Amino acid sequence: MPSAPDPVAEIDGATFRSVVGHLASGVTVITCAAEGKPHGMTASSVTSLSADPPMMLACVNRSAPTAAAIRAAGGFVVNVLRAGQEQLARQFARPSENKFAGVATTTGALSMPVLREALAYLECEVREHVDAGTHTILLGRVVDAFASDGEPLAYFRGSFGRLHPFLEASASDPGATQEAVSARGVLEAGVIAIALAGVGDRELHTIARKFARMDELHSEDVLVDVDGFFSANVDFHRAIVELASNPLITSVLDRLDLRPLLAHTQAGTARCSPQLIEVQRDLLKALLERDVDAATEYVLAYAAMAVERTRQLSGASGR
Repeated sequence: MPSAPDPVAEIDGATFRSVVGHLASGVTVITCAAEGKPHGMTASSVTSLSADPPMMLACVNRSAPTAAAIRAAGGFVVNVLRAGQEQLARQFARPSENKFAGVATTTGALSMPVLREALAYLECEVREHVDAGTHTILLGRVVDAFASDGEPLAYFRGSFGRLHPFLEASASDPGATQEAVSARGVLEAGVIAIALAGVGDRELHTIARKFARMDELHSEDVLVDVDGFFSANVDFHRAIVELASNPLITSVLDRLDLRPLLAHTQAGTARCSPQLIEVQRDLLKALLERDVDAATEYVLAYAAMAVERTRQLSGASGR
């Protein structure tokens, strides 16, 4: 009689997370509303399940408040994040009493919050849920969906990025970074000229919060979190472009994809330029005062200084 096979050994959690981290995925924020309160959480374990009928599959940790809210609401929204929205992903990944602070939303067909700046969204009614391990697998029937132009935010081996076939070539070209920084400055100057005088306090306060986030990620002339700093920098300048309330203009900025370009230029050093921080502080002050001329001067000055900083770093590294 043959002996019974040895039982399969179980791998430890750390090994599992390390290996499964090699599976690149998109990044989503799952939202819902229960008892009049919005809920949301960042999730990468989301995929399409069926086209007929249209269905989505999402896995959520049962310990998260959003998981219980979805059960109570009977539905959820899959908000697909776009490239450059790393900070938004981090915001919804952290425990917080108000994850929606500073986040623009609209109400979807299921009376649930939809992130206005997301690349795409799918509203789903829960048809089935299955508990497995620490998570609940949600099977949702899609009742409404929408997608805009742009590139998705990607997640791979614990880091955010984007699915872009020529990103490495662009990132390794200092000229591409300098041109992108200059283009962003011109775009911002145009938006300031046409929109600043008429914007409300809420939009300007959003810009101030974005700057504060960037400002806390450096200590004098040292970046305490290089990737986080440049994500915050991109968010700050994107908020300025968003003053135009024109998705087409914002999409032009997103296509410049400055975060990885700037981070690549900075690679190898955590030193930053205090002068670049200060000119952006002056820019913020001019924006809050709705001083079009001063804001235009500072945004173009910042762009010129950032281009020169890129040249210096590229020359120092031999790129």
